[in-house]
Amino acid sequence: MDKTLSKIPKSRSGRLRYLEAQRKPRDEAVAAWCKKKVKGRKNKGFRCAEAAYAARAGRELTRELIEKLFPFEKLVIGF
Repeated sequence: MDKTLSKIPKSRSGRLRYLEAQRKPRDEAVAAWCKKKVKGRKNKGFRCAEAAYAARAGRELTRELIEKLFPFEKLVIGF
């Protein structure tokens, strides 16, 4: 993401368009990964996806801990 403040529009709508343009490539990559991950699985329909990065500090991020922290009905985890 380009962090040059002078390139960020002053208007709210302009800032939203700017942010969308900055995030779109990453969001599309996450969506593509999710579609590939759930390919062939039963009940694979989903509307939203989000990627998260596990910081190396703190305790180990196990599958059990992830499921406890993110108690969603349909949770796809990829390591």
